[in-house]
Amino acid sequence: MRTALKVILGIAALVLVVLYIVPYFVPLDWSWNITYISMDITCGRLRHERYLCGIKIGEWVEETPLSRAYRRLIGDPGKPQWRNALSGCSYALINYTHGSSLCAARQLTNGCETGRFSQDAQRQAILNFFDLLQNDDTPARAEQYVYAIQSLPERPENEIIEISDLPPLSLDTGWEP
Repeated sequence: MRTALKVILGIAALVLVVLYIVPYFVPLDWSWNITYISMDITCGRLRHERYLCGIKIGEWVEETPLSRAYRRLIGDPGKPQWRNALSGCSYALINYTHGSSLCAARQLTNGCETGRFSQDAQRQAILNFFDLLQNDDTPARAEQYVYAIQSLPERPENEIIEISDLPPLSLDTGWEP
């Protein structure tokens, strides 16, 4: 009986070492507890996937302010195109190529909400942002586009930003705000 208890305790100790200590020193493809966040580059929704010991234990999709604006102004986005944005575990936060898209999407939403954009200008800015995300290898041009929108000059209180005021999709044309 004592031998069986020692074996069980030894196995439990070995499992704990493998699960808690080894990942700090040996890069593994999975962790004890990890969450992946992916962005749908068709409308801005976020998908959260939760893993425990490499086994998926949960998944949920979050509507963001940008995805709600997309549905309100444009309609159904169609089939989602998920891109990895972030993952986090007990010892690291990994930022993937589309991690910065999360910030750019938030800034675009804030710009459209706080600026006085016509509905057509909001719709076009959102369509341009997602067009750049879907058709480029990296989100850098989409981010530049959002920064260009943010740098639009202040307008008098009664003046609305129209489609013609938006920056072009190709910012290398010498466009100035």
